[in-house]
Amino acid sequence: MNEKKVSSRYAKAIYSLAKDRNLQDTILSDFTLILKTIADSKELSNLVESPVVSSKKKYDIFKEIFGDSISETTYNFIKLLTEKSRENLLDDIAFEFELIYNEANNRLPVIISSAVELDEDAKLQIISKLTEWTKKTILSEYKVDPSLKGGLKIKISDWVFDASVQNQLDKLRIALAG
Repeated sequence: MNEKKVSSRYAKAIYSLAKDRNLQDTILSDFTLILKTIADSKELSNLVESPVVSSKKKYDIFKEIFGDSISETTYNFIKLLTEKSRENLLDDIAFEFELIYNEANNRLPVIISSAVELDEDAKLQIISKLTEWTKKTILSEYKVDPSLKGGLKIKISDWVFDASVQNQLDKLRIALAG
């Protein structure tokens, strides 16, 4: 079975357990903390990926690093992953968990890129339109990308709405060349 399917199954299982125990927010928060910590530490990242380090040692290191910062349910899940030698899938599982969580809570992550920093009024207008259009709570992330020259690029999952000046110039260039 490929890693994507395995990650998805683990994510569905931990989400189901979290829902039964009303711990969805807690588990999401735990995963966020764990992934940030792993991303910030090359040593921890190497440890998680290492086939040489025993699963018990990995679990003990997680316990030592996170202490009381994460829930017992999350620790039990990490223990299961390490026992099954699946700890290398933790980031994919956390990603899948967040997708399930967002869908269940009617939330939609959106990346909004613009050539310059948007003011609060512009941000509110964009969020308002996206909320009206999608009927979901928008989780916005803003990026400044000077290469856009002007306008916006909005990314929602696999869908991209590109209303940037650069995109218009590219289309014009193609039309003139063809």
